Amino acid sequence: MRGSLPDVSPSSGAYRATFPPRGRLSPAGLGWFKKGKSAFLCVKEKRMKLLVIDIQKGITDSRLFNFDEFIDNTSRIIQAARDNQIEVIYFQHDDGPGTGFSIGDEEFEIAEQVHPREGEKIFTKNINSCFGNKDFTDYVKDENTLMIVGLQTNFCIDATVKSAFERGYKVIVPQGANSTFDNDYMSGEETYKYYNDMMWPKRFATCVSVDEAIKLMQS
Repeated sequence: MRGSLPDVSPSSGAYRATFPPRGRLSPAGLGWFKKGKSAFLCVKEKRMKLLVIDIQKGITDSRLFNFDEFIDNTSRIIQAARDNQIEVIYFQHDDGPGTGFSIGDEEFEIAEQVHPREGEKIFTKNINSCFGNKDFTDYVKDENTLMIVGLQTNFCIDATVKSAFERGYKVIVPQGANSTFDNDYMSGEETYKYYNDMMWPKRFATCVSVDEAIKLMQS
């Protein structure tokens, strides 16, 4: 974002950001928050959910681009959401009976590294976009911000990012918290960069570092 940072004044021990005129916000509807010499992105009105998409045993392994960093970044984001009372919502993709990637199959289960806590919601879907599940669509209808992590960058993450944007949500994608495999046309790294560095930013989502994403959840 260009231009000077907005002025901020303390109020009852908290800080309130003034936001730029209409048209100066990022695609995800974020503003800049200034405290002392530091500046942070912040959500104008935070009604946020964290979506953890398809991190399932059958596809969560070292074949993924930057696997260890992906797991570490995603785990940090999930923990930060829990620490800041932001609801964590999990998704599992179901390819259908007999595929080996369906309800009852071991590969369908959520990976141990990011396992949900008791009481956290889990939705199932059978198309790429999470919005193919009507119960989920109804559940988040009053939210305005979705932070998205998970698998795979070029399938369910991309579909959900764009579906959320088209429905008017502010979409936040933490860098390094989605991943994918090599394919016949691009490596996993090339695919990741295509979406995270070119496709989504300034169009469909605000892509921020993990540290920035955590600050947004704390704001």
